[in-house]
Amino acid sequence: MKNTLSVSNPNVYARFLGAPVLHPLVNVIHYDEVSPIHSSLNRYGVYGLFIQRNFPKNLTYGMKMFDVPDGSIIAVEPGQIGGKEDDGEQLYISGWAFLFSPELLHGTDLEPRMKDYRFFSYFATETLKMEPSEWGRITQLLIQLRHELQENADSPTLRAVILGYIRLILEYCQRIYLRQLSQEDKSSSDLLKR
Repeated sequence: MKNTLSVSNPNVYARFLGAPVLHPLVNVIHYDEVSPIHSSLNRYGVYGLFIQRNFPKNLTYGMKMFDVPDGSIIAVEPGQIGGKEDDGEQLYISGWAFLFSPELLHGTDLEPRMKDYRFFSYFATETLKMEPSEWGRITQLLIQLRHELQENADSPTLRAVILGYIRLILEYCQRIYLRQLSQEDKSSSDLLKR
């Protein structure tokens, strides 16, 4: 694919947007602070959660294109391709990008657990649609994590704190995913009954 940004670590994407570099293995980007931006089609070498109120139209995710409802989360994992090639248009995006390297997880109990978070899969057919209260909770966690990265960069316990935030954010995403899965099962079941 032409014009693909290789996001080999979280700060490649941060630099592309003009966001500050907070840590070598994790970054929390507040789109409101860097907008307007140009879109990019990305090849990911990191895990990422894109938590936005207004996604660009016609995003690519794997081999398909789709439009994302406002107030949703798109989850990506290493080896995936997603985004939108730059067409020159400036985009005003509200929300967050949370990117972390698999290297950060190496040797932790979270590393093998990542396969259980199925919302990262290309085969998850939907984005994670948040309730307003979920948007508030996840946003608050990202604000706190970013504060930790900015204020405590030299702390010997910073890695443990970062991993704690990642676990908590992923568990909130898992709750949303399981709720959606349950709702889809119920609607499929109702359709079959009818």
